[in-house]
Amino acid sequence: MPDSRARRARHRDTPRIVAISAQAIGFILIVLFETLLPEHLKRPSQGLVLVAMLVAALYAALLRRYYRNRSLKRRDHESFHDQ
Repeated sequence: MPDSRARRARHRDTPRIVAISAQAIGFILIVLFETLLPEHLKRPSQGLVLVAMLVAALYAALLRRYYRNRSLKRRDHESFHDQ
């Protein structure tokens, strides 16, 4: 069973993994759309992928902030009770 430090490290990596995966998948989709879709569908489809990539990046940033604030709050709470 992993200790709490390992679990916290995993939570910290999750937003980064989400952001990197979204960027990679988005880039692959944009290239595929450029090569496979008819001319009139390329730009709108690529725009939708770009919006999805931006939403994923925003989600990852908010998730990182949430985990950081939760960690700080826990640390402050523990230091208050140690006194």
